[in-house]
Amino acid sequence: MADPGAKVDAASQHKADGWLAGAVVPPGAAKSGTQPAGVADGAGTEMWCAPMADAVGYWTLPHMSADDTMAWLESHPSAGMKVYAATGNVRVGDETNVGGFVVDEPSLLSLEALIFTVTPIGSGSGIRADAFTKAADSVCATAPPGTELGIGG
Repeated sequence: MADPGAKVDAASQHKADGWLAGAVVPPGAAKSGTQPAGVADGAGTEMWCAPMADAVGYWTLPHMSADDTMAWLESHPSAGMKVYAATGNVRVGDETNVGGFVVDEPSLLSLEALIFTVTPIGSGSGIRADAFTKAADSVCATAPPGTELGIGG
């Protein structure tokens, strides 16, 4: 169980901020300092450790469908990362539907990740990116015997 008094340390937050700054998104994506309408409210997944540093960024792509955005993100991992997971169920025109997730991780089962959440916005798409890194005093869950923990719990 996580310590309720545990805090995210500056080094962990700096690491998360750096991962977000290095996030690779499709050409023509318009970065926004605030959450644009239609872009996901959250990363859509729970992390196995707490506390976690979280840096959040938003982009819109008015001329790239959510399907195409997902495919682009799957084939273009961020620097120093690999795409270890991607799931999606994009429904064009359904702005309340989270289109899918692409997870960049520095190594398989690292418990830290850059998670891209893609949503359809009209004929275009929106991206929410969450860079999650463990804090110095993070406490992580323990996998049941014969299993491993990964992003998305």
